[in-house]
Amino acid sequence: MGRGILPTPPGMNTTSATSRRVPTCFYCNKRGHVKSECRHNPQNKNNQVRHENRAAAGSASSSSTSNQTSNVSADVQQLRMIALSKLHLKQNEQGEWYVDSGAAAHVTGDT
Repeated sequence: MGRGILPTPPGMNTTSATSRRVPTCFYCNKRGHVKSECRHNPQNKNNQVRHENRAAAGSASSSSTSNQTSNVSADVQQLRMIALSKLHLKQNEQGEWYVDSGAAAHVTGDT
């Protein structure tokens, strides 16, 4: 169950239960949002900047969007290569590959 959303008490009909499912902010006590999304909460100033950046990015041209997509793809590819380089990959005699976790002991409990 989400934070700030009150559960429906037993025996309550669904129409009044639906109105109770609207989240209430624990910071400003207004309904419709939660504390982590409250624009009045000074701890959420970074969230507002991110939200404004998303709005600005949404109005960018399609060529900018395709450039961003290719940059993301390149970043994802680079992260994959870094992750693979950190794994200890070994090949057995049958030519099958497996990941060596580097653990010094068998720790699954099924000795």
